[in-house]
Amino acid sequence: MLTPSLRKLMLTAHIAFSVGWLGAVAVFVIVHLLGDGLGHH
Repeated sequence: MLTPSLRKLMLTAHIAFSVGWLGAVAVFVIVHLLGDGLGHH
């Protein structure tokens, strides 16, 4: 059984990792779309 503080730490780490991963994917997609758009001109 997890202690409340350890549970909170794990939840915080999970959220931070998920947000960071989504941010990285968003940046990749934006850069890809911008690069693609510039490539067609």
